Amino acid sequence: MTAGAFVTASPSDWTAALDASTLSSGPNNTFRANTPIWETVRLSQGQQSAPQLGRGVTVAIIDSGIDLNHAAFDGRLSSARQDFLEMDGNPQEGGRPGDMGFGHGTGVADIVLQVAPNAVIMPLRALAPDGTGDTREIAAAVRFAVQHGAQIINASVASEPDADLENALADAAAAGVYVVLSAGNTGTNPVLYPARMARSGNAAAHTLSVGSSNTDGVRSSFSSYGADLEVLAPGEGVVTAYPGNYFATWRGTSFAAPMVSGALALALGEHGDAGINLATRLIDHATNVDTVNTPSLQPGASTLGYGQLNIAGFVDSLK
Repeated sequence: MTAGAFVTASPSDWTAALDASTLSSGPNNTFRANTPIWETVRLSQGQQSAPQLGRGVTVAIIDSGIDLNHAAFDGRLSSARQDFLEMDGNPQEGGRPGDMGFGHGTGVADIVLQVAPNAVIMPLRALAPDGTGDTREIAAAVRFAVQHGAQIINASVASEPDADLENALADAAAAGVYVVLSAGNTGTNPVLYPARMARSGNAAAHTLSVGSSNTDGVRSSFSSYGADLEVLAPGEGVVTAYPGNYFATWRGTSFAAPMVSGALALALGEHGDAGINLATRLIDHATNVDTVNTPSLQPGASTLGYGQLNIAGFVDSLK
């Protein structure tokens, strides 16, 4: 199993790089370099419509662990946490810079908080520093997240089909927990498993598959696509936290998925469940990008989902 992401820049000092919020009165939680991304998904307008900014919402990050001591997560970590590789309660990032998966979970988790700054992160380590893992640990992490009160699970992972993982995802959906899955970085059709389950099976109702696009809505060349893809989000040149109070620039569907998780956190923080299927509502209010993607579409088939994430359109639809 590979985490599927690509680091494209060296980290720099966190404190100096952290600029401000997308809101004039908001917390300093994002980077000036991400402004084009946030404008594309209409984050500022979405945050204005969801002033709780995800307060009271727990997002489980099933990944390589996180840097538990990073300033990005100060006061934002759940007491429920687990390392499924070492089988202890310390899901600290392992490895060192240069390892393929090092910093992956830290970066994914911080993107959620850039979108929903008051959300709580539940760190669950199931990937090794080289980006590999086992479906057994992923399934166990999904069950742990549900049992410990996560409302959203972000899993930027890919694997071979596995019955135990499918059952865990189905159980999460049955419990009303939203699961956000990255589509994969093959650049080909179809999307990778388990994101391939997002439109079929028992988990489909509360599961979202996320591919990557640029800020013009064009599918990223590396992003997997196909009939099971549901939504795109910008996954190129995303600046986010990196272990050691640093930041890094990443690309990959792994970093598009947590923008969708953050959008769900904004909605849940404002409205709770409200009897609405938020996964369906989110894709219903995506921005159509078919025109700019026509060359990459297969004739007669929908292979890029419902469009690009539109946070404001989604949150405003819940009023």
